Amino acid sequence: MKTLKLIATLGAIGICLAAGAVTAQTKMELREANAAEQKRAEVEMEAMKRAEFEAALPGRIALVNSVINQYAPELMADGVDGATRLSHFAMTVHSTPSEVLKVARSARNVSEFVGRSDRVVSELVGKQGQQLASTVRKGALGDIFNLVFIPIGPCRFADSRFSTLGALPNGVIRTYRNFSVGGQGGAAGCNIGTPGVNSGTPGAIAMNIAVSAPTATGNLVVRPVGSTNATASMNLIPNQDLSNATVIKMTGAGSGTADFEILPNINSAGTTQVILDLLGFYVTNEPAALDCVTTAFATATSTTLGFKSLTAPACGAGFTSTAIFCSLSGTSGADMQSSGFAGTDCEWEQTSTASITRQAASRCCRVPGNSTGRFD
Repeated sequence: MKTLKLIATLGAIGICLAAGAVTAQTKMELREANAAEQKRAEVEMEAMKRAEFEAALPGRIALVNSVINQYAPELMADGVDGATRLSHFAMTVHSTPSEVLKVARSARNVSEFVGRSDRVVSELVGKQGQQLASTVRKGALGDIFNLVFIPIGPCRFADSRFSTLGALPNGVIRTYRNFSVGGQGGAAGCNIGTPGVNSGTPGAIAMNIAVSAPTATGNLVVRPVGSTNATASMNLIPNQDLSNATVIKMTGAGSGTADFEILPNINSAGTTQVILDLLGFYVTNEPAALDCVTTAFATATSTTLGFKSLTAPACGAGFTSTAIFCSLSGTSGADMQSSGFAGTDCEWEQTSTASITRQAASRCCRVPGNSTGRFD
C-alpha cells in the first residue's frame, strides 16, 4: 500500500512538473510570437511611411521649386550677393510649411513674402493654439509628418572647376555623391560627420546649382542616376554665370552608389563649369520623434541706416541648430535680406531712421533614436 501511495505521489509530482514545463514553453512561444508580430508591424509601418513619403514628395518638390523660381530673379539682381541671398532664401522656403507657402507666394517681392509668411504662421498659431505652434514653427524639420527637411549647408560638395574631370561637355552624363568626395572638386567636409545624411539614402536633395562660363546655349538636366527625365533644371546663356536653387530626387540605391546625375545639353558641342552647393535633404521620418527646443530671442534696436545683422543664441550641448528664426518690429523701415545668414545670423537692411527692433533665435534639435541608419 505504501508503495502504491508513493507511486501515486510521484505521479502527481510528475504531472505538476509537466504542467510547469508546458506553462514555461507556452510563455516562451507567446513571447516569440509577440516579438515576431511586433517586427512585422514595424516593417509594415516603415513600408507605409515610405509609400506616404513617395506620394507626398513630388507635390512638395514642385511647390518649393516654384516658389524659389518665382523670387529668384529679384534675388539674383543683386550682382554682389545674389547667389548667397538665393541660397539662404531657398533654405527659408524649404523650412516653411506648404500651407504657409501657398498663401505667402502671392507676395510681390521677397520682403513682402517674408512678412506675409510670418503673419500666416501667427494666424495659424492664434487659431489652433500652442500644439500647432510647435508643428508650424519646427522650421527646418518639415511641414507634414512624412516629410522631414534636414538642413546641412550651405556648403559646396562639387565644383567642376577643381574636379578631376573638369568642365562638363555636351551630352556626357556626370554622376555625383551627396557629400564632399575626392574628384568632385568641392570643399572638404560638406555633409560629412554629424549631422549628415548617408550617401545612397532615398529622398531628395536640396541644392543650389551654379554654372560658370558656358560656351553655348543649352540646359542641364539634374535627375536620379539612370532616369530618362529630360526636364531642364538650369538653362545656359553663353559666357554668363547663373544660379538656381532646386530640389532633386536622389537615386536611393544604397551605400556606395551615386546619388544623382547631370546631363548637359549644350549646343555646338559646348561645355560649362558646374558648382553645386548643398542646402539639405528631404527624407522619410524616423520612428522616434525629434527632441527640439527654441532658444530665447537675442534682441537689438537701431535707428541708423545700413545693413544690420544679429547672431542667434547657440544651441545647448547635444543639440544641433536646424533653423534660425528672424523677426522685425517696425518693418516699414527695414528689408529682410536673408534668414539664417552665414548659418547663425539674421541680416536686414535698415532704410529709415525709425526705431527698428531685430530678433534672432535658434531652433535646436537632437535625434533620440536612429533605426534606419540614414544618418552618419
